[in-house]
Amino acid sequence: MKSRKLAEGVDNPTASRTWLESRETHLLDLLEQLVVIESHAAHQAGVAAVAVAMVAELAPVGFSFKETVQEPVPSSQRWLEELLSPGVL
Repeated sequence: MKSRKLAEGVDNPTASRTWLESRETHLLDLLEQLVVIESHAAHQAGVAAVAVAMVAELAPVGFSFKETVQEPVPSSQRWLEELLSPGVL
């Protein structure tokens, strides 16, 4: 089971390193995939694409996920949204 193998590595740094080294190419490909996704907070499709990629990667090793719907920014705080995401509004 993958999750057990991953958990065993927590107590065994050599096993962790071996596991990571065996997946180096895959992990670098995953990093590239994530970096090229336009996933600014205001770009919902990109944020969703990152979530899909991470769920696909982490669910097989035992992680579970819960989707949380983002509430709209109150109008009194729109200035902050414009400050953090200029031109997105």
